[in-house]
Amino acid sequence: SKNSKVEIRAINNYEGKYNLNGNPGILFQFKDYGRGIPKEDLPKIFERFFRSSNVNEIAGTGLGLAIVKDLIEAHKGHFFVESELGKGTTFNLFLPQIV
Repeated sequence: SKNSKVEIRAINNYEGKYNLNGNPGILFQFKDYGRGIPKEDLPKIFERFFRSSNVNEIAGTGLGLAIVKDLIEAHKGHFFVESELGKGTTFNLFLPQIV
């Protein structure tokens, strides 16, 4: 929603569950307290031009998450999403350290 709160965190040298290969890296977390993403839409949100069923009144093309995921993977990183309807969504982006 328009006035939804968003929290952004960066965790350096992250070694938790989003670090799939065990190499040092940084985790970026983006958490909002908005409407959330329906469970049935979660597997599709990274597809180009996909728009979730509960955002019809919000302008967009459905390209943003697909592009971000491609960029993260091009840098050998990982992208995870957790969402609950009515409570919000957390996007976790892990980028390994480049040596």
